[in-house]
Amino acid sequence: MLEHVELSMLLSRYGAMLTERQRTLLALSVDEDLSLSEIAEQAGISRQAVLDAIKRAESQLYAIEAALGMEKLTRTLREKAEVLAALPAVAGNAEAQALAGEILEIINDGV
Repeated sequence: MLEHVELSMLLSRYGAMLTERQRTLLALSVDEDLSLSEIAEQAGISRQAVLDAIKRAESQLYAIEAALGMEKLTRTLREKAEVLAALPAVAGNAEAQALAGEILEIINDGV
């Protein structure tokens, strides 16, 4: 299930780099949680063709992420900004907390 979440995030970030067919088939699998048979029926192709297209799309998304690392960077920035925002409000921390909140807004809007 964690793989589906990760693939959904990668599809959202890098989906434009896939073909329309790959994007559609992968979205049906990952986001709509349809079976290969259901996707094949909708697309009018064989289950094997669906599986091949999905596996190719997954490989491309993972390769793009490995090269660019944007999803990993976003996750790291989000985690650090959340820690910073959660610090107790003491002298000097209020500005840092506000900045962390702004960073989180930018990250969440960009995702």
